Amino acid sequence: MKSNNSIAYQLLLLSSLFFINFTCHDCEDTLTDRSNFSVIPSTSQNTFSIGDTLFLSTHFSTQMELEFSGTVYDNSNQLVNYTMKLFEGTNVNNTSIEARDNFEFLNSIGFVSFPYSRTFEIVPENRCDEDLCELEFGIIPQKKGYFGIMLRSGRFGYEDNSCQSLSLMPTEIESNGNNNFEIFNEIGLSTIRIEGSFFRNPESEALLYFFKVIE
Repeated sequence: MKSNNSIAYQLLLLSSLFFINFTCHDCEDTLTDRSNFSVIPSTSQNTFSIGDTLFLSTHFSTQMELEFSGTVYDNSNQLVNYTMKLFEGTNVNNTSIEARDNFEFLNSIGFVSFPYSRTFEIVPENRCDEDLCELEFGIIPQKKGYFGIMLRSGRFGYEDNSCQSLSLMPTEIESNGNNNFEIFNEIGLSTIRIEGSFFRNPESEALLYFFKVIE
C-alpha cells in the first residue's frame, strides 16, 4: 500500500498540472486576425556598387485595421516584425541560392535579427511608440552578383499573449510598378525559384525586388 505522503504528493502534482493547463489556455476572448504593410526602398535603381547602402523602411499607424473583424487594434508599445529573404540568382539554372552572408546590415530604426537555421532570412523588428510603428535598416553588398529580396509575413501584438495571433501580411515592395527583374535577363533568367517557391512571371511579383552589384 502506498504511503499517505506518496498519495498526497501525487494529488498535489495532478492538481498543479490541471491549474497550469487551466491558466495557460483559458482565454475569455481570443483574437486571430491580420493587418497589412508595405516596404519602401530608398531608391528604385537596379545597380549598386560594393559598399553602397540600400535602405528599406516601413511605417504605419499603431491604430491597425484588422482584415477579418473590421475592427481597429491598438499596437502602441507592442512588437512588430516581418521576414525578408535575401537570395542570389545564377546562370546555372533558375534556382536561387542564399545570399544573407553577402551583405552587412545597418540598423536604423529597430534592429535586424538572423534566424540560425533559416539562412535565407532576416527579421527586422521593433517596438512601436504611442502613435507610429516604424522599421528601417540598410543592406550593404559585399560582393558582385545578381541579387534579390523577397518580402514575407510577420507578427505584431504582445509577444507573450497566447490568446491572440496577429499576422502582418505584406502587400508590396513599393518600386513604381517595376521590381527590376529585367536586370536578371543579363544572366539568362526568365523564371526563378526561391527556396521552394517557384515564380513563372517574376517581373509581375510585387513582393520581389531585384538588383545587380558591381565593383
